[in-house]
Amino acid sequence: MFKRILFLWALSLSFLACEEVIQPLPSPQVDSDRKVLLEEFSGGNCQPCADAADEISNLLGIHGENLIVVTMHTYLPAPQASPAPGATYDFRTDEGTEILNILGVPFGIPTGGVNRRPLGINDSRLISPFSAWAGIISDELNRPPLVDVGLETTFNAADRSLSINVNILSNADLNGDIRLTVMIAENDITDKQLTDDGVVDFKHKHVLRDVISSVSGDNLATSLSTNELVNKTYSYTIPTTDERGPWVAENCEIIAFVTLVDDAAGEQEVLQAAQVKLSE
Repeated sequence: MFKRILFLWALSLSFLACEEVIQPLPSPQVDSDRKVLLEEFSGGNCQPCADAADEISNLLGIHGENLIVVTMHTYLPAPQASPAPGATYDFRTDEGTEILNILGVPFGIPTGGVNRRPLGINDSRLISPFSAWAGIISDELNRPPLVDVGLETTFNAADRSLSINVNILSNADLNGDIRLTVMIAENDITDKQLTDDGVVDFKHKHVLRDVISSVSGDNLATSLSTNELVNKTYSYTIPTTDERGPWVAENCEIIAFVTLVDDAAGEQEVLQAAQVKLSE
């Protein structure tokens, strides 16, 4: 279990909420095949996290389908990571906590990783403040994708069974530990959130519900040649409800991304991502 993870810093100092001014956003990007993954780490009892959610909405308005977001609530041992007072649900997951451990030790929340690359302060893969996300995302969109990811789903509403088909086409010769991660997230879950106006009802978006693959990613290959195609399928049953509340299938989305991992160096990079809403 990852609820009892220990971080090597003073909690009383590391998670002090801070006010942040949202910087002017860059001009809208031209549509491209490049998809950028933002993995945000948030908390219900975190006022700046509500501001980060507004920033994400702005960024999605600019980049549209070229930006893919998943928001994770974790068992970070700090008050800000806990649900807001009066919350009905607890969005924290062991899987989100494990992913946070993979990306590094945060100085506080909100924070996020962009394509899991070391683009933050001191080459951190966790980028704070959130006003820095806009420029980094724009830069990442200008990098050509080394693979293409095709994603198709079939959902049976009667028994809530879900079939996921992922196609990966290499655009270059690749060598190394190539992995595929598949997640399910949900939008528009109304619950309490600490904001500038106090604790209010809030529409939580992109909330990680589960990781369908292994959390660290399923091994695809140790090498891929240019134009080589790899296919992987998954089966999943969407629950009707769990300790984090009802699952509304039409609000769910599937996220798949390919990473190139170097465990020895403690490095990895998201090469490309894809997203499909179950309602599509």
